[in-house]
Amino acid sequence: MNSQEKNLLELTKSNIYVVDVENYNFVYYNDNVKKLIAKSKKLLNIPKDEEVKCYTAVYGYDKPCDFCKIGKFKTKEEIIEFEAFNNLENKWFNIRENLIHSSNGRIAKYSVGNDVTEFKTIQRDLTTHYAELLVAKEEIKTLNKDLSKKVKEEVEKNRQKDKQLMEQSKMAQMGEMIANIAHQWRQPLTAISISASGIQLEKEIGILEDEQLKNATDNIVERAEFLSQTIEDFRNFFKTDNKYEEINMEEALNSAVSIVDATFKFHNIEIIKDFDLENPTSAYAIKGELSQVFINILSNAKDILIEKNIEEKQIKIKIKKLKDIIRIEMEDNAGGIPDDVLPKIFDPYFTTKHKSQGAGIGLHMSYDMIVKHMHGKLYAKNSKVGAVFFVEIPIHKK
Repeated sequence: MNSQEKNLLELTKSNIYVVDVENYNFVYYNDNVKKLIAKSKKLLNIPKDEEVKCYTAVYGYDKPCDFCKIGKFKTKEEIIEFEAFNNLENKWFNIRENLIHSSNGRIAKYSVGNDVTEFKTIQRDLTTHYAELLVAKEEIKTLNKDLSKKVKEEVEKNRQKDKQLMEQSKMAQMGEMIANIAHQWRQPLTAISISASGIQLEKEIGILEDEQLKNATDNIVERAEFLSQTIEDFRNFFKTDNKYEEINMEEALNSAVSIVDATFKFHNIEIIKDFDLENPTSAYAIKGELSQVFINILSNAKDILIEKNIEEKQIKIKIKKLKDIIRIEMEDNAGGIPDDVLPKIFDPYFTTKHKSQGAGIGLHMSYDMIVKHMHGKLYAKNSKVGAVFFVEIPIHKK
């Protein structure tokens, strides 16, 4: 293997190895696994020159792993994906496996492991924060029963509760963002792994051509650039600064849509954008908060489209430049908001969802961001096919 091919396999930072399905011996492994083998031999007092089985080298076990998929493949083309805890590194890994023909003609198992420990930690923290959110909500309900007797002494406390609830709502939003990240990254990471391993296998059997190598490397670079842009989009979403600046509305909406795009495609929701890219519009707003508002509205539309099981799910987005404002219209085809509910949707704590899906803070927080922070307007109406949310932002700085 030359240095260029080796660098390609290391591009994903993955644990990549091939194991003989009959005896659990390694057929191939990359540098990441090589380091892991050396580490396991040292920890388990195994001589350096002694051959070790995959379950000992990678996980530190003395027998095949309980979660091992050897023998569980229905077809040679099947790809099995699961998560496993690595005792040697104390990390969680997402594992993808499939069967291949090794260079000696035997059947082997090809495995790619990606570290998902950070995602697991964030998931655990979000669960804790969500539980705190539910406790805080129940505490507020209890306090409201006696509010008439305790108005003076409880006003300040309730205000602090509201602030805490807003912060915890932000954490709940992060939970949905993590799901979006998983959807956005799964396909490009898989493509990078397949391209890199494909080069290696074609080289081993002597069929790798320059054109194939160029196409594979171009594909890897393209996917890596996509992942880099995705990171930038999510970084902008989580910005906490309140910088008031001139923002290109088309770019802001495209950035918000890109964050939820993979999740929407997964649920077969079509986003139709009516933008005039040759004549872009701009207005003064707070970039991070504006992104949160767009994603809140899109997420609410997604939830109702799924809940009502609409066959052809659609969300239309329009940008209109009026005299002194830019108006963004977001329309779904979920049938609209009931007349008795429509006037209340921006009220704090008001929600029509089950308690496990939200505490009614998202739209109220969006309303405050647009009206109080950006001097604009946020309101909703029903159309012939569904609900339309209107976001109006001043063109000139206030």
